[in-house]
Order: sequence, then C-alpha cells, then structure tokens
Amino acid sequence: MVSEFARREVSLDKTFLIRVADPRGLTFAIVAQCAAQCFIAGSAAAQLDGVVTRAGGSPLEGVSIEAWSVDRRIAATLTNALGVFTFSEEMVTGTVLLRVTALGFDVTEVEVRDGVTSYEIELTEEPLAVEGLVVAMERATCEDGREDEEGRRLWQLARIRYDGLMDTLGVATYLAEADTIVPLS
Repeated sequence: MVSEFARREVSLDKTFLIRVADPRGLTFAIVAQCAAQCFIAGSAAAQLDGVVTRAGGSPLEGVSIEAWSVDRRIAATLTNALGVFTFSEEMVTGTVLLRVTALGFDVTEVEVRDGVTSYEIELTEEPLAVEGLVVAMERATCEDGREDEEGRRLWQLARIRYDGLMDTLGVATYLAEADTIVPLS
C-alpha cells in the first residue's frame, strides 16, 4: 500500500527537492533540510566582508568599497551605519584588492589574501582643502539695541512676498522648503 506521502514533493530550497516515500522519509527530509541550511550558512562564510572605522574605532557610514580583480573593478558597495560592508560569494572569486575611499580620508588599498574573508580597515583622516573660499566680515551682524531700517524694510518685503513660509526662524525656514531664492524686487 502506498502512503499519502508517496506522491508529494517537499521543497526545501530552490536547489533541493526530495520525494517523500513514507513517514520515515519525512524524517529524512527534515534531516536533509537541516543539512541544506548548514550548507547554505557555511557558504555565506565565503563572502567578503568587513568594517571600516576612523582612528579610535568609530564606524564610518557611506564609505565606498570597490572590489578589484587584476585588471578591472568587479563590484562596489557602501558601508552601512555600523561601518559594515559585504560582497557576495560570487564577488570573492577573482578579487585581489579592496579600494576604500571616503571624503576627508586617505584612499586606502587592502590586498585580499587567500583564506581571509573578513577585514577591519581603519582610515586615516586627510583634511579636505577647499581653495578659493574666502569668508570676510566687515562688522558684527547682530548688535543689541540697534535698529536697522534697511533690514526692517527687507524683512517686511520678504514677509509679504512669502506669506505663510516665514516664521520666527525667518529665511532659514524658507530655505529649508525651497532650493532656490527668488530675488526681492
């Protein structure tokens, strides 16, 4: 007599299909599922991952990590809020170099070694030079007890023109809501 299980297929994963012949076969299917899960978990260890920090150990978010073969870039990713990056198992094969870049830090290149799948990369800060930026101030912009009629007039024109967009934060609120400033005429 053929049991109810004889014509059923149990899908464990897209890769694994097992035909269950009898209730004892069901036990086999469960064991195979555990073995399949262990196999999948084991292969995840072959991925290439790591964490990027600044001096002192603080994680860096948004750092660009490029995986390079001998002659070309294979893949790229960004670090998350914890400074963690991950490349899938497919990207590990052929990767010989990790190129790590972030604004305000030195470019760092890390050689990928056989058998090493996890890296801790500490970036060195490099000050960002901004040429051509000059900040000059003739006098203090805020003085207690001083009334500026021209400033008051401009404020009133802005209040009338942008009614509903101005509050106690003034122009800063408007700037937060728009990406351009329309000149007052």
